[in-house]
Parts: sequence; structure tokens; C-alpha cells
Amino acid sequence: MVCILLWWGQFTLIEFGLNVFIWCYGFYYFIHIISLALRFKDGRFLILSLFGWRKGCKVIWVTDVDLAKQVLLDSSDKGSFIEQKIAAPAWSPVLSLESVNGESWRDLKSNFLIFQKYLPPAEALTLVLRNILSTQDPTVEIDAKQVVRITVACFVKWIFNLDWDPKWDFVCKASWEWRKEIAAKGKADPLLKRRTIDWLIDLISQSHYLQLFGEQWSTPECYSVIMQPFILSPMINMSDIAVSAYRRPDLSVQELIHYYHPLPILERYIENDIFVFNDGVHSVLINANTQVFIPLDTIGQQEQHTRKLWTPFGIGPRRCPGSQYALSFLTEFLTHYKNDPKFVPQKNHKYSGRNNDNLSFQESIYQLALFGKILIHG
Repeated sequence: MVCILLWWGQFTLIEFGLNVFIWCYGFYYFIHIISLALRFKDGRFLILSLFGWRKGCKVIWVTDVDLAKQVLLDSSDKGSFIEQKIAAPAWSPVLSLESVNGESWRDLKSNFLIFQKYLPPAEALTLVLRNILSTQDPTVEIDAKQVVRITVACFVKWIFNLDWDPKWDFVCKASWEWRKEIAAKGKADPLLKRRTIDWLIDLISQSHYLQLFGEQWSTPECYSVIMQPFILSPMINMSDIAVSAYRRPDLSVQELIHYYHPLPILERYIENDIFVFNDGVHSVLINANTQVFIPLDTIGQQEQHTRKLWTPFGIGPRRCPGSQYALSFLTEFLTHYKNDPKFVPQKNHKYSGRNNDNLSFQESIYQLALFGKILIHG
């Protein structure tokens, strides 16, 4: 009798443990599916429409390339949705030309254009990259971390004429921290962010660029014109595009960005009606007080790429200001490693804004909590 009771107790315990395991796995799977739906599928339409309803603003999604082009040409206002609520705080204390709005954007763009005049020519960037690639150890795998390291070393050499110092490798690590928070997959390390900014300010103070803004270089309005477009964004975007290039080596750079854009969604706030005249008839395309979302990932799936398309680098007043550098850099880099068995950019890649890596349970929880907070508190 005692043996039967012991056996029954063990069986019940095993059954209980199995049920707990099934429940936990089911809960994880449910959270995972919800997270993917909110990020890449119809769930994002729902949550952003709900947020627009809370703000008293109409929300529409535009996948027609001609209408999207008109929106981007007519508006430079990002509105107060994804960029303002998620991206801008994640970039902090850096100001991103991609995310800031209004006067902040105009001031930052003005400083960027001033600094840009003092940069070496874009052709010099290609030569620097070519030289750095030629010195890489052919036995070392080019994984995501190496892609990031080569990228930042190239831009530092081009801008400051300095060879990469291994003691600066924390900058590469910091880019993953920024990437994590921008992609809404976790909170970045603020101390590592600050250390990276101090590193850049120190490089500027020892360069001829110091004369441009003097002591103002220590402010976000100035150091950001180097940090975001020439240090962080190249590291972040290059590794994402490299993963896509590994999967589709048959595509050109512009095709890769069109079909697998590292920034899945563009957004614009329409303050005044956008309209057209057809045969003397006045037609409103988009009404005022409308937030427009342009899903580049959806457009990439449904629209064949042609050279006339604006999708790789955008169009209008907020077109990517670094396209002239990015295109030649990416072409040189990806051509060099095409069909190279040591080129494995998907290895050690994480925190993608696209679905280029697995979404962990912890990242899913962070994302859901962040979206819920935004939706509830605005």
C-alpha cells in the first residue's frame, strides 16, 4: 500500500511538472507570437491606430509608392509616434537626424551641413575601406561583430585619419547597446553610452574640426552630427544589411535596401491637406491632422525594385543625408566579401530592427511593456 502511494505521489508530481512546463511553453509561445505581430504584422496597425485615436489624430498606412513619395516630398514632420516615443529616447543623449523633429531637426541639420563641408571626399572613404579590407586576416571569420568593427574603424580613419586602436573596442560594444534600445528590445547601458560620447569628443578636441564649433562640440547639438550619421548608424545599419546580403548575394546594394530595409517604417504627420488637380478637379489625397506610416518592409515585398524608386534612401527634405557615403561603402564592402566562406554576418548578430534574428522572451516582454506604457500614458 505504501509503495502504491509513493508511486502515485511521484506520478502526480511528474504530471504537475509536465503541466507547468506545457503552460510555461504555451505562455512563451503566445508572448512571442504577439510580439512578432506587433512588430512585423497586422498588430502594429492596430496598436498605432489605437494610439492615434487616443491623440485625436487619424492614422493611415500608405503602401502605394507614388502616394508615399508625395507624402515624403510634402512633409518633414515626423509627428509624435514611433520616432518621438521610442527612437528619440533610445538615441539619447545623442540627437538623431532621423528622429528629432521641428526646430531641433532644423538646427541639427544646419550643423551637419556645416560639418559636412570639412569632410574628406566620399571617394576617400572607399579608398580607406579598400585598404582596411586588404589588411584583414583571411583566416578570421567576418561575423556581425567584425562587420561592426571594420565599419567604425573605416569611418574613424576617414574622418580623423586615425588607425583603429583596440582599446576603443568598447565603442563597438556600445553600438549594440544603442541598437538594443532603438529596436525596443531592452534598455541600453547609459555608462557605456556616455563613455562613447566622451571618446568622440576627445577625438574631436585633437582634430582640426575643433575650430568649427569650439566648446560647443560637447553639446548634443554638435557632437551628434558625427556620432549618429558617421559612427553609430553605419555600425547599426551595416550589420543588418550584411545579413541580408549574405542571404541574397544576387542582389545589388540598392535592391537589398529596398527589399530588406533596415528601417521598416517611415512616418510623417500631415498638418495641411495634400491634394492634386486632375482635369481641373481638386482632389484631397490625405486630409490634415493625419499621421501617415509608410511600411518599407511591406513595399519591399510587393513592389519590384527599379532605379527610379526612392525607397533605398528616401526622398524629400528628410532624405538620408549620408546616402552618397553609404552606397559606395556598402558596394565596396559587400563586393569584397561576396561568396567568401568566412563571411558569416548572421553569426553573433542581435537586436535587429528587422526579423533578422530571434526575438527572445526577455526582449518580447520588454517590447510589450514599452508599447503598453506608450499606449496607456501617451
